[in-house]
Parts: sequence; structure tokens; C-alpha cells
Amino acid sequence: MLCTLLNSTVWLCADTFPSSSFVVPAKDPKPVGAVIQLKEGFRGAHPRLLLSADELPKLKAFYSSEEGRPWREKIEALRPASIPPGHTKFLTNATDGQRQGFWRLPTVALHYLMTGDPASLADTKGFLREFSVLPDWEAGRERNSGMSAGNIMIGAALAYDWIYNELEPAFREQFREKLLFHARAMYHGGHLKGNEGIHYWQNDPANNHRWHRNAGMVLSLLAIYEGRPEEQWIMQRAIDDLDFVVKWLPHDGTCHEGPEYFVFGGNHLVVALDAADRCLGTSFMQANYFKDAGSFRLHTLLPGMKNIFRFGDASGGTGSYNNFLLKAAAVNGQADVKDGLLRLLEVRPRSYEFGWFSLLWDDPELPRGDMTRLPTKSLWEDIGFAVMRDAWSDEAIGASFICGPFGGYDMLRYSEGGKNYVNVAHDDPDANEFTIAMG
Repeated sequence: MLCTLLNSTVWLCADTFPSSSFVVPAKDPKPVGAVIQLKEGFRGAHPRLLLSADELPKLKAFYSSEEGRPWREKIEALRPASIPPGHTKFLTNATDGQRQGFWRLPTVALHYLMTGDPASLADTKGFLREFSVLPDWEAGRERNSGMSAGNIMIGAALAYDWIYNELEPAFREQFREKLLFHARAMYHGGHLKGNEGIHYWQNDPANNHRWHRNAGMVLSLLAIYEGRPEEQWIMQRAIDDLDFVVKWLPHDGTCHEGPEYFVFGGNHLVVALDAADRCLGTSFMQANYFKDAGSFRLHTLLPGMKNIFRFGDASGGTGSYNNFLLKAAAVNGQADVKDGLLRLLEVRPRSYEFGWFSLLWDDPELPRGDMTRLPTKSLWEDIGFAVMRDAWSDEAIGASFICGPFGGYDMLRYSEGGKNYVNVAHDDPDANEFTIAMG
């Protein structure tokens, strides 16, 4: 039995694992084929997720620099709110799951790594203590396998890895077992449909709800992975699922759900793929999707960058999770795209909320180019979307036209012409819709 002080008067005591763990078998099968290995130098090393000890000095310098100022200011602005919650709303509220696990906990943990602030270390440990004693990280029909659980797992894994050397050995081992359990609970309860929740995402590689879950599962495993027998099979399954998702990413960096939903799962997708590439030597971030995603974002913006050419489920707005596009531009050496993304930051600062992502993914070694060198006309074949403008100036005249199938052509091929289910709930019957933008 473990106990933690939730606030000045309330202690929470609970068993480490949920009573509902019947959907998670006592042990997993043996791995099939070669056991997944960590890259040279990663075994026993922490931090390893999204950054390494060798990279910390350069990252700290970037954090303190003028170039890093926008991301530093965002981290420091959210830092006062990034304290252990003292409640469990996230068990039944997926938005609060993101708030605690995807926004606040990585913010305070990274703030500690950048500044050495002892209060940030104490609050990071406080988050982990609260999570450690909860029997579940999500309640309800998708117990421990829903989007809220996935987001709590992301923050828990990153914080565990980033302050690994500051944790007491006994707690470190207990939390390692907790992360392994939740990764297995996610896969058995969610991917294998062990829980009774609505099974709307399991057959769909492009559903961003799957990406939230995969991010939690993969990061939880990579944070603890040493190739132990009990880790081998579940790691194979997790990486197989990433491979499945990447195989069916739109080849041209687009999103059939529209330019707002385009960014909703991008950060979740990239934290998992980036971590896998770093720790295991996979090449997920080399997918064609990432070669074009940044350009797609820029072409969906109206002249002036204050709004979007709307299609699919889009009421207007650029979203707040554009951070992953900085990583895509860095991987592909796209200086002109980086310039466009930073111009979006300057016009709409809230397009890049939660600066911890951007601090890690905005490569200071990639210079800022000139977006006006990008083509002014583009055709995005997967979704049948064409967009053009007479210049990249704020005063330009632009136009767009869309005529494509629900889900896009890549998803149509995956679903074998509609025989296999894919989620098109955020698509609209907007074929032959056009927009003209003037002023």
C-alpha cells in the first residue's frame, strides 16, 4: 500500500495496480523473432526520451538565447500552473488528462532540467507521487486505455526519464513497474479490445485518438526499456503499431479531416516517433508525410496567416499544436518552411502553445530561410485540395478548391474501397467547394 499527500489535509492511499486488471494477463507471450534492442549508449542511460545528457548543455544555451526566447517565455508562463493537481478529474475527463499529462508535467520537468530550480524538481516529483498511488489512470469503459490515460502516460514517462537520477531507487523501481503495467493495460485493453469501450479507433491508422494512446504506450515503454524478458513482447507490439500508423500516413502530409484537425494529433504522433528513432534507431521521422506537412500547413493559411482555407471539420483557426511541424522542418532541412512557421508564431502566438515541445523540436542549427521562395500554387493529391495565391504577402489574393473522397485516396486504398472501417466523422461533404480570399 502506497500513500501520498494530495493537499494540506487529504492523504490518498491505494494499491499500485487496479482491481480491474483482469483484462491484462499475468504475463505476455514470448517475443517473435529478434528482440528489439536499444541503440548503443542508451542502455541504462537517462534522460533518453527526446533529449540526452550530452545534449543538455546545448539545449540550456538555446533556452537562454534570444532565438529560444518565445519557447522559454511559454514555459515560464505555464510554470506557475504546473503543479501536482491534488485531484483526479483526469480519470473521467480527457481534456484534463491532456492538461495534467501533456501540458503541465512536461513543462515543469523540462523547466527543472533547464534551470535547476528545486521547486520545479519538487513539483515534478509531486506529480509522480500522485500518479504512483492511483489504481487507475483512467476510469470508465476504457479503463486505462483511453485518451486520458494516454496523455497521463506521456507526462509520467517523460518526467520519470528526465528526473530519473533524482528519484529514490525504491520509488524508481516501483514507478518502472507502474509504467510497464499501464503500457500493457493500454495495449490489452485498447488495441486488443479487452475493455468494453466503443471500438472506433482500433482499425484506423489515421485516427488521432490512436496517436494519443500510442504516444503514452510507446513513451512509457521507452522510458524503462532494457530488454528484460517481460518488456520484449509488448515493445514489439508497440513498435509494430507505430509502423502500421506510419505506413498509412498520407503520403503528401495532408489531413482529410481539415486544417484544424490536422494539428490535433501531430504532437502526439511525433513524440512517439521521435523517441523511437532516438532510442531504437528506427527511421519513422523520415516518412514522406513529414517532408510535406509543414508546407501543407502554410498553404492552408489565408494571406496574412490569421485564418485558414476551410474544408472538412473546420470552423476557423490555426489550432495550438503546430509545434511538431518544427521537428519535421528540422529533420528535412527546410529553412524556408521554418521561416513560415515562425511567421505564424509572430502573427498568432497561440498557434504554438506549451513551449516544451518547441524548445525540443526547433533546431537552432537550421537557419531561418525565406518563405516567399515557396511555390504560390500547390495541389495536394491525397485529398484533392488545390490552393493558390498571387504572392506570400499579407495583401495577396488567394483561392482554394477541394474535390476528393472521404478519408482521402490513401485511406480509400487502406479500406479497400470502403470495405474496412475508417473514421471519417470529421470529414464534410464538401466536394467542389471553393473559397476566394480577398482582404
